[in-house]
Amino acid sequence: MLRWGVAFSVTALLAAAAIAQPPPQMAAQWQKFREEHKYHFQLRETFLKLGELEKKGGPTALTKDQAKKLLAIFQPLTKKEKLTADEAKEVLRKVKAVLRPDQLNALQRIQLPRFGRPGGGPGGPGGQGGPGGGFGAGPGGPSGGPGGRPGGGPRFDPSQMRNFNPLSLVVKVDPKSPAAEWAKRRAERIKEVLSLLEKKAK
Repeated sequence: MLRWGVAFSVTALLAAAAIAQPPPQMAAQWQKFREEHKYHFQLRETFLKLGELEKKGGPTALTKDQAKKLLAIFQPLTKKEKLTADEAKEVLRKVKAVLRPDQLNALQRIQLPRFGRPGGGPGGPGGQGGPGGGFGAGPGGPSGGPGGRPGGGPRFDPSQMRNFNPLSLVVKVDPKSPAAEWAKRRAERIKEVLSLLEKKAK
């Protein structure tokens, strides 16, 4: 189990990436972290977009067999605290192998809600997926950056957030911390996508 401080830092990273602008002195540090973890951010976006794809329905909706295969890929990830870049890249490759070309194209066209949508901030909006099978999540990464203290949270500490797992459901956050509500919403979104896949897989 992660320590509270480390877990809080991981959650603060994702929250800051979604809502904050980094101060100038931290822009270079954030850029380096973002490049080192580009597959992590691509994985998070791809996962959320799959949920939107399924909710949209129509000809590009997932099949029962696809949903089962995706669950087999994603469910084990939710039980991991850490994820290396190579592991995230491999997950993206497996996901891409499950989907048809028309579904991959549909994922690129999906615009996620602000809470999980990359773009803006340093590096500009996300473009085409980077190497390894990302879907519309370019190296630009999530919007904004890790501001000094978003919502009263801690400062950006790359050493504590290295190899974070964007789909983890085992990372604990102190319920009294400023990031607690964001962590709750993040977990709810992950569970929502898993629920959609489970429903289709039946």
